[in-house]
Amino acid sequence: MLKDNFLDKEDFVKLYNAVTSPYMPYFIQNGCAYESDNKPLLTHKIIDEDQKIHSSAYDVVARPILEKLNAFKILRLKINCYPNSGKALISGWHTDLPNKHKVCLLNVNTNNGYTDFKNKDLTEGSSKENTALLFDGKEEHRSISQTDKLWRLNINIDYE
Repeated sequence: MLKDNFLDKEDFVKLYNAVTSPYMPYFIQNGCAYESDNKPLLTHKIIDEDQKIHSSAYDVVARPILEKLNAFKILRLKINCYPNSGKALISGWHTDLPNKHKVCLLNVNTNNGYTDFKNKDLTEGSSKENTALLFDGKEEHRSISQTDKLWRLNINIDYE
C-alpha cells in the first residue's frame, strides 16, 4: 500500500535536510540485498537488529515516522542511500528479516528507482518524495536503483 504525504510537511523537510546533510555519515554495506550481489549501497543505521539506537538522528528522522506507524516493536530502522551507477541495478529477491514483521519504506527523494515485488498482485513501490510503501515483511522484494538522480534515498523500517 502506498501512502502519499506520509509525514507532515514540516517534519518531512527536517528529515530531508538531516539525511541530505553533508554531516550525515553513510557507511558501506557489502551488497544491496546480499553481500555477494556486488551492488553498491550506503546505509546509516538508526536502530539495529538488537533494537538499540545508534544515531543522534533518531529524533529528527525516526521519531516522526514511528509516531505515524502503529508499531508494537521496532526491529530495525536505517537510511538507505543508493548511489547512481549510470544504469539501473537490480538487487536479488529478499525479505529484510527472517521473522514475522511489517515493512515501511519512506521515500526521501523522487527518482525513477523503485521497489519491485515477486508477488505481482502487490503495488510496485515507486520512489516519490514523502511517500511510504507499507507491506508484509514476508513478501519477497528487490530494489531497482535510479538512473535520473545522483542518489535514491529511503528510510527502511522493519517492525512488529
